[in-house]
Amino acid sequence: MTIIANLQTLPLELVLAITSHLPPSSLISLSLASKHFRQRIPTVPKTTYHAFASSSKCEQLAIARYTWEHWLLRSKRRRCVLCSVVQATDFFNSEVSAICKWHDGWFMAMKAPPTLEQDIGFVLWGLQREARPYWVAVQRKFCVHEGEVLGWQRAGCRCRCESCGHLDVTCYVRVHGSDDWPKSWTLRTANRDGDAVVEEERVSSVRSGLGSPKTWSDFGAVRSVSLQAYHVEIPVVRIEDLLKAD
Repeated sequence: MTIIANLQTLPLELVLAITSHLPPSSLISLSLASKHFRQRIPTVPKTTYHAFASSSKCEQLAIARYTWEHWLLRSKRRRCVLCSVVQATDFFNSEVSAICKWHDGWFMAMKAPPTLEQDIGFVLWGLQREARPYWVAVQRKFCVHEGEVLGWQRAGCRCRCESCGHLDVTCYVRVHGSDDWPKSWTLRTANRDGDAVVEEERVSSVRSGLGSPKTWSDFGAVRSVSLQAYHVEIPVVRIEDLLKAD
């Protein structure tokens, strides 16, 4: 007979001994993990007003987020950890995402940041030899305390907070072998085939005018240029698939 041991199978005395060493934010998070822990873990005595005011900023944010997240999800809403605005859950890229779509462009870069690992940078450099552009998805960690992406905007986390939240985020970098730069870009979670794409807006110049100028007005007409905007869908590939292929 095989017995699978987990935290729920431990005696209550051991669970209380373990939870006595947890900060308030982690204790609340554990109590919200399942009904089993919510019924057995006592209410947090440290969440009084005095203890809440004297706790760190990360603990205050974590306690507020864990406490109100359950009630917000009942009405199909969620609070963004970046802008602190309560949005509908449809305005998030996934069910577990804690950052709303307003900040999609914040996680997209036109060139590889220098904080990427060496093997990832080598793969991205190899894609630049291809004429067709790509957007490469890279999984990173977002530090709620610092408000920056680790391994993207910063090499590592410098905070020493025990309740600092690290969220899984997806960053996108554009690799290309030409100088065809888009005017703007928008992340689309799925196209018609169900694949993630980035819709780019590009501008092309169209020259119009007479064949050979005869007067000064004709010369101005020859040099007139009109701009025409169009949209293209650029595929998104995962860095994990590229590393396996390499």
